[in-house]
Amino acid sequence: MWHSAAQTLLMRAGVSIFMIMAAATESLAVDADGDAAEQEVRAVQAIWLVQNVPFEFRGDTIAYECESFKKKVRAVLIAVGVHSSMIVEARCPPARLAPTVVTRRKSMFAGEIETATISPGLQNSRTSSRISARIALASPAIANEQNIRNATTFDTQEQLVARTKGEELPTASSIPVFPAIWAPIELSSRSDPWLQAVDCELLRQLSTQVLPRIGVEIPRKLRCPASTASKTTLEVKALLPIR
Repeated sequence: MWHSAAQTLLMRAGVSIFMIMAAATESLAVDADGDAAEQEVRAVQAIWLVQNVPFEFRGDTIAYECESFKKKVRAVLIAVGVHSSMIVEARCPPARLAPTVVTRRKSMFAGEIETATISPGLQNSRTSSRISARIALASPAIANEQNIRNATTFDTQEQLVARTKGEELPTASSIPVFPAIWAPIELSSRSDPWLQAVDCELLRQLSTQVLPRIGVEIPRKLRCPASTASKTTLEVKALLPIR
């Protein structure tokens, strides 16, 4: 039931997100390196592509409060070019009960057997290590024939939502096009205050499930070290609008 309700909500949000795109291209723009001639050579024509992307997080060593999880997902995606109008919906069931802890203590007196103390394992009912999410987002995409077709094809329900809101859906001739450039981006717990070393598993799973869906290139897979004291760094290449 949750998936069905979330899909409807995010589908409707997707239509509205595109309307924001037409007037908000500058908000994610970045300064391109080099002079104007070099920018012109490196620049490509791009559009905002609205998508509804599922994400299943499975944490063996870390659990998140739902709001914290959504904020971190948003921060990662915004850093790689996704528009801030995205909507993240998440289902965060409480973490499972930890196993019962049995503590044995030898008796200090001769002739007595050891005693055992049984106590439940600690858990935080506000956190979850198994989170199902759906993300309605708009990201820059090359303005080729396939992407334009994807961005301007709407099903019956989407058309109905647009008519109800009095919004005009984009067509191949009206969809906004803007210059963009491929830029290297480093996500690191050294420099990003919202990213910590313990977030490595979240970042790794986003890099395999979500980032490829929005055209972000990942030259090297992220490997999470056993020690949470190690720094977390993911290097990617993403398409960003030019200011």
